[in-house]
Amino acid sequence: MIAKPSARKPGASPPRRDAAGGARDDAFNPKTPAADRSWRLTSDYEILTRDLLLLPEASIIGTAAFVSSALLIARGHGEWSGHADGSVTTLALIAALLSPLIPRGGRPARPDQPVPLSPRAASLALPIGLLFLLVAVGGSQILPGGMPPASFMLTWAALSCLCLMTVRALFTLHLKILRRRGVLRERVAIVWCGETPEDALDYFPSVTRADIDVVGMFHASFDGRSNYPTINDLTELARRAPVDRVLVITKQLTSTRLQTIAGKLKTLDAEALLCFEGAGHGEGPIAGSMRMELIRRPLRGWDKVLKAAQDRFIVLLSLPLTLPAMALIALAIRIDSPGPVLFRQTRHGKNDAEFQIFKFRTMVWKGAAEAAGARQTTRGDSRITRIGGFLRMTSLDELPQIFNVLRGEMSIVGPRPHPVLMRTEDRLAEDIAPAYPHRHRVKPGLTGLAQINGSRGAMETAEQVRHRVEHDLRYIENWSLSLDLEIIALTPVRLVRHGDKAF
Repeated sequence: MIAKPSARKPGASPPRRDAAGGARDDAFNPKTPAADRSWRLTSDYEILTRDLLLLPEASIIGTAAFVSSALLIARGHGEWSGHADGSVTTLALIAALLSPLIPRGGRPARPDQPVPLSPRAASLALPIGLLFLLVAVGGSQILPGGMPPASFMLTWAALSCLCLMTVRALFTLHLKILRRRGVLRERVAIVWCGETPEDALDYFPSVTRADIDVVGMFHASFDGRSNYPTINDLTELARRAPVDRVLVITKQLTSTRLQTIAGKLKTLDAEALLCFEGAGHGEGPIAGSMRMELIRRPLRGWDKVLKAAQDRFIVLLSLPLTLPAMALIALAIRIDSPGPVLFRQTRHGKNDAEFQIFKFRTMVWKGAAEAAGARQTTRGDSRITRIGGFLRMTSLDELPQIFNVLRGEMSIVGPRPHPVLMRTEDRLAEDIAPAYPHRHRVKPGLTGLAQINGSRGAMETAEQVRHRVEHDLRYIENWSLSLDLEIIALTPVRLVRHGDKAF
């Protein structure tokens, strides 16, 4: 935990205290989630569950058709008895398919947020009435008996409206309970750009809601001379615990400073909003401010679910083939030279956090220090073993990283993770390409866009570093499931074509 500063800037007044007691001063204590909260749900949960409700809502409308038919028959409505067969099934199917047209609720607080489900009858009566009018007209063209009886359609519409109101009310109650218990929460960081934090602190109480964890306030300073936690402290905090959203609060900001702040925040897997104090009357976490999107999260909602499912599916599907191959490779390494078969190496992962990557050993073993990766492999490197050269050329030395994928540290497709201490032309990669840390907004991958475009193996020149970063950032900005599948399909082909670049 980052310590609270003991001194403030000369001439800076201390933060004003309000009805929240010590809440203002607590804002300067960046914090990780409470120790007693072992797990939490983010706004993605609301997006996913809201979309999944389409299925039970369609089922409810379909089932209501059969219930309404049974009620009319039980009450002796003879005009309906001739229709209570396949006609009900046809009408129920049409209504279920059209049910996604029913509005989901009011206007969201932000464009990227889901439209909140509304359980109110006023918001459902007219859309459901229009839906069933459309179903009745469509049914009259399809059913042999013509237009369904009005008594059946009215009973069906009323029952469907009542059931949808109940389901949506229960869903809203479910979310409220999760927020009240501190499970469904969004971790928000506040970045202020002025000399003193007074203006930003005026907005601090507006984000201290039941569904928001304010992880702290950070000064937009990079020189290390601020007496308050800075953006550098924010990025360090994000390595230990995720930050979902960053609010950058300012009165005015130069384009150069804005680019610097955005460049630093782009190392995080978080959305960033730029909030201009006192401009407009925006809704959401910063009331009375004009907001604009500064940084969009690369993966969220269903995109994140699809990518995770793709990773697990491909790994599990490949295990029957890869496990025997890895056993044979391990035996060959053991026979070829002394030392461990596998070794771990520290690499940069998502949010710039470090993790231990698994690799087959391809070099003469000289201890863990030599395997740290500070010194890159060169062509004809005397450290490479006989079997190691083949493994590196074919990238088979990377096979154990499927266990990193299963552990959630890596993905099948993504920017390749590099050793933390790796240098090119005696410089760190981020010194050569300032945008290099932006690669860490997503999980690193076994293969990637850079690899199928010829950027494999060691990066011997600064130009190779820039080339790889350019492809990695293009992949992040244009991610899609089809792009991932294309990269996976092209990897074996390009592996052969560019095999001479891996050594």
